[in-house]
Amino acid sequence: MEHRHFFDDHVVLVVSSDHPWAKPDVINPKDLRNANFIMRNQKSGTREALEMALHQAGVMIDDLNVVMEIGNSEAISMAVEEGIGAAFISRTVARQGIELGKLKEIHVADLSLSREIFISYSHRHPATSAQTEFWNFVQTPEIEAMLKLAA
Repeated sequence: MEHRHFFDDHVVLVVSSDHPWAKPDVINPKDLRNANFIMRNQKSGTREALEMALHQAGVMIDDLNVVMEIGNSEAISMAVEEGIGAAFISRTVARQGIELGKLKEIHVADLSLSREIFISYSHRHPATSAQTEFWNFVQTPEIEAMLKLAA
């Protein structure tokens, strides 16, 4: 099995544009206890990475008021836009909502969460034509430039 770095994904805190946190530039980790949260399901990699990062910042996931768990980042983004709560999601997923002014990215002091995304493939099994086309597509300069912008 071979693994190749695809891109770096940054997980950010987002709120709706009319949320009280939409005004300050930075909040403290302890402030996270004062909001409703929409979270990924408990077994997701995003949630596990978030739990570790929060723990390092002195906040336990159980300290947060989780009002909803959803297994899809785009659905979480839409729920945040509707004002249901705040959420930690991929900046790539949040980008459109931020650009349209529906979401606001909030910086949390002493909290940084990024992860490396890899593409894996096996040399034991020949790639299908679709897999080969996908691999060639994601290595084009245009896609690589888009992924760098997303980071």
